[in-house]
Amino acid sequence: MAYPGERAVLRMSARRARMESTKFSRRTLVLRHKGMKIHHILLYRFKPGSDRVEEHLAAILKFRDHTEGLIDLQCGRNMLPSFAGRYTHGFIMTFASPDDLAKYNKSDAHRMLVDMFKPDIEDKAVFDLQSL
Repeated sequence: MAYPGERAVLRMSARRARMESTKFSRRTLVLRHKGMKIHHILLYRFKPGSDRVEEHLAAILKFRDHTEGLIDLQCGRNMLPSFAGRYTHGFIMTFASPDDLAKYNKSDAHRMLVDMFKPDIEDKAVFDLQSL
């Protein structure tokens, strides 16, 4: 779907990409121009007595610099339990595009994290929010 001025933006972005010796697809140029990041938000409640919480947090932080399309990764303990109710920890993974999130969800790295976390998770919620 085109938006006003798309061609001029694409020409300008393509010129910038050539200057940086970087190849982008047309879709990537439009997404980057519009700033359409996607935030993969996970809320977890670890099982009572789980002694691997810190191990899980350290494992997910290792992906910060090793996952294609991952712009930012934040995680930590819920600071106001009275508002979030049943969840004890949260994770926010920010991806450059929905395509990058889809690739991550199909990756071996994602499968490994799911398998590692599963035995220690009592409840979870997943929410994907696209920035406009």
